Amino acid sequence: MLQRVILAVCVVVMAMGVTGAALAQDDPAAPEDVVTAFYDWYLGYIGMGENFNNPLVDGNYQDSDLLADDFIAHVDELLEVEQIRYDPFLCAQNIPLEIMVEEAAYSDDGVSADVVVRTDFENHALTVQLEQVDETWLITGIECGETRTPEGVVRSFYRWYVDYNNWDGEGERPNALVDGAYQDSELLTPAFIAELDDLLAGEGLVYDPLVCAQDMPGYVFVEQLEEEPDGDSVLVPVEASFGDYEFTVALEREDDQWRIAGVICDAGE
Repeated sequence: MLQRVILAVCVVVMAMGVTGAALAQDDPAAPEDVVTAFYDWYLGYIGMGENFNNPLVDGNYQDSDLLADDFIAHVDELLEVEQIRYDPFLCAQNIPLEIMVEEAAYSDDGVSADVVVRTDFENHALTVQLEQVDETWLITGIECGETRTPEGVVRSFYRWYVDYNNWDGEGERPNALVDGAYQDSELLTPAFIAELDDLLAGEGLVYDPLVCAQDMPGYVFVEQLEEEPDGDSVLVPVEASFGDYEFTVALEREDDQWRIAGVICDAGE
């Protein structure tokens, strides 16, 4: 597997903004090249110590020709309307010292690609989504977590779900089911979203169908599959922080993307 390592402490860039100038001009840059070039600039612009800068506050990311216009507008909206508690380009509150860019995975038609980026934080990864426009690869989105494997999809979804439902004791208690936030998740199949809608529309639901419990766990542990799935469906065991408590997540693959198709409670009985 190809990995390109970027050390934040060693990057030297122009602080005026990021362009594709660092990319080879003879041939169209591969998705990995675009991701590497962007994070070369991003980490270098941030700097360290007294030379620390914030590209989100400064708005310099808006000038990047490595980002699609729609993605720039999406980040603008995030920063304007939400009390965002993390860097949407790094999926973290702190700045990593090192990131590793993996080899791209392409769609069947070859016009979109995903690139997994791992940082030096333990078990921390993000997935950079790209599309090819006029033979140029542009970053169109960033998903926090690794969403290429079934386990990665489950980890990414439950990291978001548990964090969303985490209440700090102030204001109204958040609830991803009541708020309908789950309906916007690209990691759930449309059929499963509709199934959750029907469950919530009924009466007598006394537990959270996504964690198979009345209380929200502090975290979930996703087991690593022993073998890669050889079909388009798979079951992933999940252990909640309550102790000896497990449930099973069912996933289906469509268009090379794994999505959660259901949650099986009391799977061990």
